[in-house]
Amino acid sequence: MEPQRWRGFAVTWTRPRFTDIVVSGSIWYLLYQDERVPATLAALTSIVALRCIRLRRTV
Repeated sequence: MEPQRWRGFAVTWTRPRFTDIVVSGSIWYLLYQDERVPATLAALTSIVALRCIRLRRTV
């Protein structure tokens, strides 16, 4: 078998749209209101929901 060449990932940042900001803010607010959810987890989830960070596989 031939060894496989490792292909990396390219990380790009895109500007969030208005709808992404509204959805992310709503998720943060709803999670922040629940006292069982830590504040850092609520913030991290809202950042992921923004969909600004894109991973693309490079050739």
